[in-house]
Order: sequence, then structure tokens, then C-alpha cells
Amino acid sequence: MPKNRKCKNIKNLEKRLLCLKEKFDQLTDQLEETRRSSTNDEGILEYHQLIDERDLIEKHMSHLELQLINQEKLQNREGRTFTKAEIGSEILLVNSKSKIKFKLVEQAISADETQISIDSPIGKAVLGKRVGEQIIVKTPRGETHYKIKSLE
Repeated sequence: MPKNRKCKNIKNLEKRLLCLKEKFDQLTDQLEETRRSSTNDEGILEYHQLIDERDLIEKHMSHLELQLINQEKLQNREGRTFTKAEIGSEILLVNSKSKIKFKLVEQAISADETQISIDSPIGKAVLGKRVGEQIIVKTPRGETHYKIKSLE
């Protein structure tokens, strides 16, 4: 278990994924050893706990792989000039009450407000639109009108 905690503290996604793969392989070896040597209820319980831990690590690895794919897509789009809002666009929306600047992403990697998913109300409203266009963002609180001020 300490190895898994160490992996969670690694900021670099690729290194964290590598660490989790090592932990997954260790658990697979440990599972095989436990399976061969388990003769009582305690051994069987340990075997099932190891399976659960390995499954959890496998889910984390899948999530990290998805994050890395999305991050790579964004990096491949950097430096482009956008004529309409699409994944990777930096967008500035304005109305009489507020300004919102964000990067449009396929799936938000972090919970900060600098990234907005194309599946969110704002993402759906802005996708495919051009500078100067008016958009209407529909949320449970009602509709909010914005103008696309800039795309980068």
C-alpha cells in the first residue's frame, strides 16, 4: 500500500502511470503467490483484498491514460490560430456583467475554471462559433447571453 500512496503524490502523469503499472505488476505477482499458498480463510480473504486493490489500480491507470490522451490532443493543437471555437481554443466571453476566459477541452482534466468541457452548458453553446457571435448558455438557473470576444 505505501507504494500506491507514493504514486498518488507524483505530479507528472506519465511518471505516476509508470509507478501504478509497477504496483499493478507487484500485486499480480503477490496474487499468484497468495493463490498458491492460501489454504485457510485468512489466505482467501487476503487474495480477494489483493484482487480489489489491483482492480482499483487498474481503474486509476485507465483514468490516467485518458488524461494523457487528452493532454496530448491539447498539446498538438497549441500554436494554432482558431477561426471558430473548438477543442484547444482559448476563449473570452463577455456580457454586461462578466468576462469568462477559458480553454475549451474534450474532458476537463482538473477542477479549475480555466478549462471548460465541450459537454458543459458553456462548452455546448460556444462550440463551432466564431468571434463576434452571440451565444446563449442554458443552465438550470436560466439563460445567460454572451458575446465571443476572442479566440486564440
